[in-house]
This record gives sequence, structure tokens and C-alpha cells, in this order.
Amino acid sequence: MRISPFLVASLAALLIGLPTARATKVTVNSAEVNTTWPAAKPSDRQLRWSAKDHALLAIVTFNNELHNDSYQSDTTDDLYFTFPGTQLNPEDHTVFVDSPDGPIAIGIWHKGVIASHFSLFQNTVIIVHKTHGQISLSLDIDTERTAVTEQKKQDAEDSETYPLDAGITKKAPDQ
Repeated sequence: MRISPFLVASLAALLIGLPTARATKVTVNSAEVNTTWPAAKPSDRQLRWSAKDHALLAIVTFNNELHNDSYQSDTTDDLYFTFPGTQLNPEDHTVFVDSPDGPIAIGIWHKGVIASHFSLFQNTVIIVHKTHGQISLSLDIDTERTAVTEQKKQDAEDSETYPLDAGITKKAPDQ
């Protein structure tokens, strides 16, 4: 059997042109390194879009429980961190970062009348780096983490079971 060279060339072009699913990992470090008490623990966090800095802003509150006594009333420290390179799409309020494989969405900004909040997607984790009171943050973005989560979700949906007799009208024993 002889295969046409045109067919081989067409199949090769088709295979080369198919997009490949590739995991992309990107880390965005905060522009700031702040200082707090060496024994402080994070007690609250907020994510906002900073229109002034045109970047994602994280506000982390640290609590110094070791020095929490009746003489010292203020034992919290609010620290601000911006993530350079994050961008906001004004149409759908998606926040994304650029990567070698193209933009990656990391979350969505829910803008409300009274209050607004930010939701990170499953592909993004914020990591707090703390060494002797020196605090920095990083965004850890991994598209494979989303792909694995989506595959697990699809597997769960595919394995849902439904009772076979759901559509059958049962008769009472006396009928």
C-alpha cells in the first residue's frame, strides 16, 4: 500500500499545528519587604485592586500575641504588599499575569456598591515568607494545579450515580 506524500504532509502539518497542553508555573514576588515582630502571626488578610499602583494589593494583618498584655493595647500590624506585573481587564474584572505562554488569569475582582472583594482562582496561591520579622509575599501560579482540579471535578461529575427507579412510579402493595 502506497501512502500519498500529500497526505503525510497534511497530517504532519495538522499535528504540528495542534496546541499542546503545557503546564506553566510563574512566581510573582511582592515589591515590598516589610518588618514586623519576630513572633507575630498573620491574623487577617485582604486582597484589593490598587488603582494607584495598577497592581494587586495584599494587606496582611499580623498579631503579636507574645506582647498582648494590659499595658499594650495595639498589638496588630497592617502590612501592605503590591504585586508588580499583575493587570486588570476592565471588561470582566479578571486579574492576570503575563507568562511566556501568554496571559494567565489568577482571580476576579468583584466590585460592589458597598463593598468589593477579590477571589483567587484555584491556580494561584499566596505564600507568606517570614524570616525573623522580615515579611515578603509571593504569588505562586501553576496552571497544572487548575488542570488537575478540573480533571478531578470532571471525574466526579462523570461518576455521579442516579437511582434507576427514579422515573418509575411505584405501586402500593395493596394494588
